[in-house]
Amino acid sequence: MKISNSLAVVLLVALAGVTAFFFFKANRKDENKNPYEYDATQAKEKSRASDSFTELEPIKLNDKKYACVATGSDSKIYVGGEKILTVFSPERKILQDSPVAFDVEAIHIANNNGIFIGTGNKVIVLGQDLKPAREIGGFPEESIITSIAADDKNIFVADAGMKKVWRFDEKGKPAGEITGIREGEEFGFVIPSPYFPICLDKTQGTIWISDTGNHKVANFAYDGKLISEWGTYSMEPEGFCGCCNPVRFAIDKDGSFVTAEKGIVRIKSYDQSGKFLSIVAGPDEFDTDCPPIDMALDPDGRIIVLDPSRNEIRIFVRK
Repeated sequence: MKISNSLAVVLLVALAGVTAFFFFKANRKDENKNPYEYDATQAKEKSRASDSFTELEPIKLNDKKYACVATGSDSKIYVGGEKILTVFSPERKILQDSPVAFDVEAIHIANNNGIFIGTGNKVIVLGQDLKPAREIGGFPEESIITSIAADDKNIFVADAGMKKVWRFDEKGKPAGEITGIREGEEFGFVIPSPYFPICLDKTQGTIWISDTGNHKVANFAYDGKLISEWGTYSMEPEGFCGCCNPVRFAIDKDGSFVTAEKGIVRIKSYDQSGKFLSIVAGPDEFDTDCPPIDMALDPDGRIIVLDPSRNEIRIFVRK
């Protein structure tokens, strides 16, 4: 049977229309998919803890809302929160459980120099009796104090609100600031959320600062000059993902690092140069809705973790 030219054209147009319909329908499906969607499923699957660490029996906290943890050179554990400061002995016994007149949002134990507390836009120094002895600062109203570090002659205060680290001498007199501005660049630290941790490397006389929005841990001289930095954005275990990580880190006696992340809650270890070593605790070891954890290292290298979801102090040690 012969088909006229006009009928053939009609059939071809109809076939093209059907093909185009299914093509665009399929493409519309792809268009509806967000190319920037934060899919953490694979990252979580790759974040299983290694067998290098084990967890000890946790310390149960009371029903107060805790926010931060620190350790002293004597291995005491200090936990602060909403108008509360609790101190445990290395043997896990409560030594002090003291109400205070302010929320404890950051804490640093400076041994003979006192206990430094960050609360809002203030830094309060407590004596060993946990009573306020003095105040440091005069910070701007926009300041958000997130982390404190000190040696015998310097006090450093990380300010997520002003996106800088303030430096004071041992008496609390202003001595400078670190803005994170690299040579040839206009902007310094990128701090999208109120997580901005710092640690001192007292053996080198330098300060390490987590540039969370840039997913890096950076080493600065006390005068603010950048020395080195490491870290990269990646969904792989060795990198840092999300808007801003790592939200906590600590430096061990050998110069190695332990980091903690939010979003995909996990704890990781890196060597002195920032080379990824292992996952200490993966997201499957925390509650699915776990808020950002706080973390510290004690003198024996034990990883002391405040788990706000379970209201526990959790302790991880190397096998």
